[in-house]
Amino acid sequence: MSIEKEIIWKETHLKKLNALRELNLPLSNKRSPIYISSIKNYSKRVLTIKELLALRYGLDYVLPIVTFDDETFIANIETLFVNLIGHCPDKKDYDECDIDEAIIYNLTPEQLFVANRLRKHCDTFKPHAKKSIRRFKKQTDPIIKTLINLSKDDSIYITRADKGGAVVILDKLDYINKMEKILSDTRTFIRLDSDPTIQKEERLQRKLLKLKDSDFITENEYYFARPVGSQPGKAYGLPKIHKDCAPLRPIISACNTFSYKLSKLLAKKLKHLRTNPSIVTDTF
Repeated sequence: MSIEKEIIWKETHLKKLNALRELNLPLSNKRSPIYISSIKNYSKRVLTIKELLALRYGLDYVLPIVTFDDETFIANIETLFVNLIGHCPDKKDYDECDIDEAIIYNLTPEQLFVANRLRKHCDTFKPHAKKSIRRFKKQTDPIIKTLINLSKDDSIYITRADKGGAVVILDKLDYINKMEKILSDTRTFIRLDSDPTIQKEERLQRKLLKLKDSDFITENEYYFARPVGSQPGKAYGLPKIHKDCAPLRPIISACNTFSYKLSKLLAKKLKHLRTNPSIVTDTF
């Protein structure tokens, strides 16, 4: 028996042994399952059962689609049809077609057979899809209404935890006070009299143009990294729910800043220098 199989064998039998021990324990000594809520409410608002159920899936949860997009469905099926039969309409330039002009395919008997089968499958799929959407709509409509009602409450601030996927509800005034305290630290942040974003953007544009003219970067890289319509970085805080009073961890978002695209370009170019194959990525 190999070492790997021996380890798996021992772990399997250890699980069985622990399960048997749990069964033989007296009722007073049996451990009750520990329930850890994914919602942390630090606000004065008392959440209802409906609100708790709506938030329990987390902020990254995407509700099912509640409308059937006929245009997208038809376009996707037409693309699939062309890929299957390997044939395009006789008029390849679609700009030359009139609005009311029908698209004509000159098909062989085999291609007609494929087209008929595809149409039958589509005719069967659409009613089932719309039926499923109606069923999901009954389930999602109350959740959407609850979330909209929560979003209208200006006294609370809903965000994610610093670590893990927990949903955190804070009093907005408390959140603002904590953020102002962080930003008032002059050792880390400095108040500026004007926004230097445009000046920095123009300076980087000139530098990138020089690099392109000297063939240090390609034209595609120049247009990718060239900043246009840049915005200043945005600061926000994520609560540390594992600590008392849930202090905030300041996060500076660099999305859409003047150096954002340049940073992505550099990260791509330096990727081959990374020697460690194991990387722990953020969960948010």
